[in-house]
Amino acid sequence: MDSFANKLTKDVTNFPTVTPDLAPVLTAELEQFVGAVTFDLGKGFTSLLTAPFTFVNKTTAPLYGVKGSFGDTLQRVDLDPTQRAGLFTRLGFLAVNAYSNQSSPIHRGAFIQRQVLCATIPDPPPNVPKPPALMATQTTREQVDMHTAPPECAVCHHALINPVGFGFENYDAVGQYRSTENGVTIDATGNLAGTAAAAAGGATFTDGVSESAALAASIEARSCYAKHWVRYAFGRQETASDSCAVAALATGLNDDSYKVTDLLVDVTRTKAFMFRAPGGP
Repeated sequence: MDSFANKLTKDVTNFPTVTPDLAPVLTAELEQFVGAVTFDLGKGFTSLLTAPFTFVNKTTAPLYGVKGSFGDTLQRVDLDPTQRAGLFTRLGFLAVNAYSNQSSPIHRGAFIQRQVLCATIPDPPPNVPKPPALMATQTTREQVDMHTAPPECAVCHHALINPVGFGFENYDAVGQYRSTENGVTIDATGNLAGTAAAAAGGATFTDGVSESAALAASIEARSCYAKHWVRYAFGRQETASDSCAVAALATGLNDDSYKVTDLLVDVTRTKAFMFRAPGGP
């Protein structure tokens, strides 16, 4: 959310309502969504990634395809569950991880791998050119596949980033749902590349909704979520001695009634929180 204001400059011809001024609205939307899942519904990790509702106003409702009369104040609405599910099909995530006039499977895929699955992906080499302009009947998926085909690119992109990022291709540069691009049917199939389930032939999906469900069920995603909270609580990176605590917290996330507030209480019960090492700070 901290990056919203800096990454919402879009093509004004195609997306006149999506500007940096929308950042506070998208931030408030996510805050209210997380609050509703946690405190109103009493739900946890799975619902954060899969719940098909959000909060909209007169500007964002049309972007979600929601009909009705709305004002400036955010109102809770149910979304089409075949098109939307949880945090990563929200306008904020999709819009800031895209170009001004085009979706970006690379940005979306890299975010999921690094921040949701805790995968280590090196930064791209300097001076990598942007993908060429789309041809008349070409999809972004085809363009990205071609652009990242050289072996030095494919080692990360084809092995890790692209298969995850393609799952969000049903959403354009500002997060609006679409089923075609340049007259061609969108292919949003992929898998959670790099995970144990994917290595065993699983963790596949056909779109952003099923990818969100796959992430919610992923051992790596639950472990990564637990790691983020351990890092936040302790103000440091996790160490080998934290592995048992992270594993226990991640196991708790299997139960969707295990709220983030429950997780935080359990963080305070870990040995690392309760005890100081001899001679330590």
